[in-house]
Amino acid sequence: MTVRVYVKCLVCDQIHVLRIGVGHSSQQEHTILCKECEEEMVIRLDLDQKNAVGDIVCVKNMERLNSDDFTPYDDKYPIINLHPELTFPPELEGQDMISPGLIAMMENMKKMKIPDDKLKNLSSEEHARLRDESRKLFVLDDEWKDLRGCWSQFKKGKFDKAQKIAEQKASKYIEEDPTARDWIFSFASRTLAPGRSNYFDGCCSVMKEVSEKYPEKFDDFLIFHNEKIFPQSLKKNFLVFDAFFKNYSDFSQCLWDHKRDTVTEGFSVSSCNFDEAKYFYGNTFEAVGSGLITFACLSNMHKGRSYNEFQFPGFDLDKYLDSDKSGRTKCFEDIPEFSAVFEKYNSSIRNGSHHATFELDPETMVISYQPRTHKKTKTMPYSEYVDNCVSIFLSCAVLTALDSFLNYLFQLKNS
Repeated sequence: MTVRVYVKCLVCDQIHVLRIGVGHSSQQEHTILCKECEEEMVIRLDLDQKNAVGDIVCVKNMERLNSDDFTPYDDKYPIINLHPELTFPPELEGQDMISPGLIAMMENMKKMKIPDDKLKNLSSEEHARLRDESRKLFVLDDEWKDLRGCWSQFKKGKFDKAQKIAEQKASKYIEEDPTARDWIFSFASRTLAPGRSNYFDGCCSVMKEVSEKYPEKFDDFLIFHNEKIFPQSLKKNFLVFDAFFKNYSDFSQCLWDHKRDTVTEGFSVSSCNFDEAKYFYGNTFEAVGSGLITFACLSNMHKGRSYNEFQFPGFDLDKYLDSDKSGRTKCFEDIPEFSAVFEKYNSSIRNGSHHATFELDPETMVISYQPRTHKKTKTMPYSEYVDNCVSIFLSCAVLTALDSFLNYLFQLKNS
């Protein structure tokens, strides 16, 4: 469903036609740039999915106009197509009388090779179950609002309070009666599913091999992980997840493409809250860089050494943690299951995003930045930056799921 809304910029009075594709969350927000003065405007849809009704709220710098005062489908005013869950080709950004969402969905179905008759033969009960399962995988922003309090209490060491929240709210999203940690694990792993679950599965296969081949080394690592790694992992990764869902409107389209495994080059994202998104990659890079210690330890054991013994004599975990984060993946780059998770772990973007030179041209939607002071300026489309943000967020999700699972194994062995 597409909602057609006429709005006026409160800075320059430029009128815009917004064609908003309705998503599956209870709330969706879009930040756009005025086509005339390039000031930010924000609009939100508050949706009652169960009863198929909703409200349109002008949040920032815009006023909604009466659609009866306009001639439908004229080309007098700029058109902006918006969708919270689908990317689409840039050439469709300002087109009317088309559905970018429908076009993108048809292309995605072709790539996913879904048979035309696959859904036709399902019973109403199977349709309902499929719809419910899909919501658990894709409508994560609604669940985050409930999980956030649970995770926040857990990372502070207030386990009883975290567990109480889990008992009250988790059953809406997962069938089991989970512990707070199990809910965090479930959420992180479902963030990857289905299109990026192979990241976590590959890591688990290596971990399983290590635990079976070197059980004593692995048990020593579980003790160290429980005391030193897991508590810090939950604190730092919580901040990443919280920042991601605060700016979900910019990231959601690309996230859905990753989850469907339908990412293509040259796509367009409709929302652009650059001021909020510009620091996300760098901050997440720092959190992920700290969390790489889990993979470094597993890599050491995979090569037959103790978890804290590296290839070079005298180089230990303390020196690893003192090393530059940009090079911390080198110790496991020969393990394809690990290196695949951090394909978009890029120190140049991290460095650039934390400099004042990291700027967006609102007319071209291209970012310019300098990876290092006085170095040559690089450029990147905003959509590419968003893809990098989502990719490194998914790396953080793998870390969260893996660290939570390792903590489960520790408690299992020591219960």
